Amino acid sequence: MTKSIRDSLGFLLGLVARQCRTDVDRALKEHGLTDAQFWLLMLLTYEKTRSGRRLAEALDKDPTAVTRLIDRLEQKGFVSRLN
Repeated sequence: MTKSIRDSLGFLLGLVARQCRTDVDRALKEHGLTDAQFWLLMLLTYEKTRSGRRLAEALDKDPTAVTRLIDRLEQKGFVSRLN
């Protein structure tokens, strides 16, 4: 009996993961968000830290990149900086 790669669990899981990713990207795009911006918003919502360095560590991004993400979210009205 010859098996096709399309019958393998790994292949099927890959298809499901790709479809989920496409659906999530589409939903985020409707709100003008990227996945990186979404995850930053989730961190800001659920974590107590507001330190740029700690946010960068949690997102596994450079602090400068996180600053740019925050700038974009602020421009879009999703966040505001407190002085």
